[in-house]
Amino acid sequence: MIITNIQRMSLDDGPGIRTTVFVKGCPLHCLWCHNPECVDREGTVQFYGYFKKVFLYQDEAEELCKRLQRDRPLYEATGGGVTISGGEPLLYPEAVSRIGTILKREGISLAVDTCGFVPWQNFEQVLPVTELVLYDLKAAGEQRHRELTGKSNVLIWENFHRLLEEGTELLIRIPVIGGANENELMELVGKIPARANIKAVEFLPYHRYGVGKYEKLGKVYRGAAFWTPTKEYFREVVGLLEDKGIRCFIQGEMPSDTGADPLLCHGRRNLPAEDGGRSRIP
Repeated sequence: MIITNIQRMSLDDGPGIRTTVFVKGCPLHCLWCHNPECVDREGTVQFYGYFKKVFLYQDEAEELCKRLQRDRPLYEATGGGVTISGGEPLLYPEAVSRIGTILKREGISLAVDTCGFVPWQNFEQVLPVTELVLYDLKAAGEQRHRELTGKSNVLIWENFHRLLEEGTELLIRIPVIGGANENELMELVGKIPARANIKAVEFLPYHRYGVGKYEKLGKVYRGAAFWTPTKEYFREVVGLLEDKGIRCFIQGEMPSDTGADPLLCHGRRNLPAEDGGRSRIP
């Protein structure tokens, strides 16, 4: 497992103040991806000067977890902890499990941010040490999901329903991309059942913060025609979720009529990254 960045003081990756660990490798190729440096499993991202480490052994896990404990007082004060993101962390279930076991021993909460496109066995390895799963849903229909990400979403929905049955606490995250998936947002939200273990649904409006990375990587950004939906666009879909009794919010906002937990409603207010100045771009 290669770590590309460690983002301290993160407010966008789960409840409370968190430290987010970003890893390389993702099975999807979303047209709007804001972390292109995390898609390929190999290669370097030295143009950002990111902390880079091949993660294989127990002593390396202990070393990493010592760094992740630096903000323990903030985790305890805000209900925060550590989130592993990427990329797709569940491509490396053994490493994530090793990290989670150490953090659990130290009394620190672990969340995992996943696209869900991994075998169920990978979930089984990490769930015993994971308190919250940030689960990304990008499209309702299989064909549209293939067009937007390059992969089917059948496995993603299968894993989603298994997590529901397991009682795993979920924060569902839905990127809302004008010109890509905004027309089927109602259908997508309609497939989310009212379950006690769904803590909230978070909408992630499209932004262009990661476009500059493509040029530095020598890649073509394929989302140039996409746009950011206005707040008014969300009114109907928020109403549908509220009718189900599901809390929801737009990243960076805390709508007064959703009853959402302030610790879940966090904005894009991250401090500089541990690598010396690159803020987290989801």
